[in-house]
Amino acid sequence: MMVAHAGSPDDRFAAALAVARGGRAAERRRELATARDRYAESLELLGGLDETPLLANVLRWMGSVCRDLGDIDAADRSYRESLAVAQATNAWSGQASALNCQ
Repeated sequence: MMVAHAGSPDDRFAAALAVARGGRAAERRRELATARDRYAESLELLGGLDETPLLANVLRWMGSVCRDLGDIDAADRSYRESLAVAQATNAWSGQASALNCQ
């Protein structure tokens, strides 16, 4: 699902967080396709905003869902992007998590 980039950066960030939480809930229920869609929507909302630890987390969560769905190449790309964002934002726990996933 493509989302419009309407609203302030704060509004987009809040929407991305809410959508990502929906993805986490779907992932816990093992509704992996739904989780992947929610993470993609969250990433779309975060697109063009400053890099944040949330972006690193959503990328890592997307990587885990891709891995579980058998798309290892997409998982690896997501994990590498997650690590780069975590490093850029000095998110130490995000860096450790991304490295653990690779």
